[in-house]
Amino acid sequence: MITIGQRLQSAIDHMDKGEYELGLSDICIALDNTAKRHFHKSDSDRTAYKEFLKENMWLILVTCLDACLSPQVKLPFQHDKIKSSQDGYSTLEDIVYHAIRCELIHDTGEKSKIVWNDYVALAINDQGYLLLSPPFIWGLALAIITCESNKDERVDAGSWIQTMGYKYLINDLWGKKESIVQMAINRFGLDPRTVN
Repeated sequence: MITIGQRLQSAIDHMDKGEYELGLSDICIALDNTAKRHFHKSDSDRTAYKEFLKENMWLILVTCLDACLSPQVKLPFQHDKIKSSQDGYSTLEDIVYHAIRCELIHDTGEKSKIVWNDYVALAINDQGYLLLSPPFIWGLALAIITCESNKDERVDAGSWIQTMGYKYLINDLWGKKESIVQMAINRFGLDPRTVN
């Protein structure tokens, strides 16, 4: 059995080589297993996966953008597998689940409409593609790491993650979401979970 910690370590190793899609594939599987564990499900569950993302979107966005935004962000992004709103907007949890997870896990990722780059954290380009940078992947990773259900997981001793301008040893953060909440409150002067 491959543990969540092993999946995360594999993602770290791929990210260190600039292999974003391979790292993200491991992150998507670890997210699946974390959502199952968090919501006490026996099998992979789309609703649990999206609900876990929704619960942790503030953390993903803080890590990705180094800013407090409403976790209910919607983007003018359309994809074959996403049922967008009437005005053509999609939630980030739908985008992560359908355009990223499903495209990488069940397909080749060619139809994801995601463009990875090192400069733009989160935007839509002229062709309707979503621009993302590696900090978005690290935000997903931090949601996995800080989930209480994963408190007993581990990665290599020297593995670290950066959020809000600081680097932290991952093994010091497993299951400690409240520590990240407090860091955000200290940095931004408000609880990022309450931003609407």
